[in-house]
Amino acid sequence: RAALGEMMLLCRDHGLTDVLFDARAIAELVSIADRFDLARYVAAAQPPRMAVLVSPANAQFTKMFEETALARGALVRTTADEAEARRFLGLA
Repeated sequence: RAALGEMMLLCRDHGLTDVLFDARAIAELVSIADRFDLARYVAAAQPPRMAVLVSPANAQFTKMFEETALARGALVRTTADEAEARRFLGLA
C-alpha cells in the first residue's frame, strides 16, 4: 500500500497520466481483504491509468482487485503479460 501511495503522489506531482506498476516480485498471495482494501484505496486516490504487472501465480487472484477498483472509477488493469499492460496504456 505504501508503494502505491508513493507512486500516486509522484504521478500527481509530475503530471503523469499512465503508469506501469511492476509487482511481479511479490511472491506471496495477497489476501482477499487486502486486495479489496487496496482497490478502494487506489480508487479513492483517483490515480492515473494504471497497469499492474503481477506474477503468473498471482494473476488469477488479482482480477478481484481490478474489478473492485474499476467499479469505483479507477482505470486499472492487472496482468502477467507485459505486452497486454503496454497495450492498455497505449504504449504498444
